[in-house]
Amino acid sequence: MISGILKYEPVVLAWVLNGGLAALLGNVFHLGSTKEAAITTILTAIAGIYSWIMTKDKVVSSLTAAISTIAVAASAFGLHLSSAEIGAGVAILSGIVALALRQNVSPSAGSGGGTNR
Repeated sequence: MISGILKYEPVVLAWVLNGGLAALLGNVFHLGSTKEAAITTILTAIAGIYSWIMTKDKVVSSLTAAISTIAVAASAFGLHLSSAEIGAGVAILSGIVALALRQNVSPSAGSGGGTNR
């Protein structure tokens, strides 16, 4: 099942994982606001880099990666939001980014759905 999702929706899966991990960090692990802010910012940057690698349109993916990483860092370090608020915000932002980038990814040739460009 996961391999099928990776073939058809690799970027969506990356952003769903990012949002899920951010929500877990904010509501379950209670690491402290600075540590959680750093981890969620790094995870968002990694999801953005992965999206950039997997998408056809490098301009759109690089802009969304930069904007989402800056938004997470600003909310975590600049606005001093709580861990739960950061987790919820990252989860919502990740969903929006996943849907925005979804149209710029082609399924791999082996999945029967098309070709990578």
